[in-house]
Amino acid sequence: SGTSYSADFYLVDTVAQTTKGQANVRIRLLGKADLTGTAPYNMALSHRRADAVRARLRADGVPDGAIDEKWDGFRNPPVPTAKGVREPRNRVVEVMLQ
Repeated sequence: SGTSYSADFYLVDTVAQTTKGQANVRIRLLGKADLTGTAPYNMALSHRRADAVRARLRADGVPDGAIDEKWDGFRNPPVPTAKGVREPRNRVVEVMLQ
């Protein structure tokens, strides 16, 4: 799936509300994908996922300068699987606060 996250945006909204007004907090996003498809496709997909989370954070009032974004494609999956295995838990954006 691409960028359909309606239920998961509750967590993103909570991050935005928690960090708003805290000048020293950085939000780091790391887009991920599962091990199906090609490396270039999954890198682009993980980029789109992270972009969707960034857009939601910005819509919630987080300044763009407080957000760092990277994409991992299918490298370093949260749940190790064999190539070609569909794993929804690897189709994520990790959100880290610093």
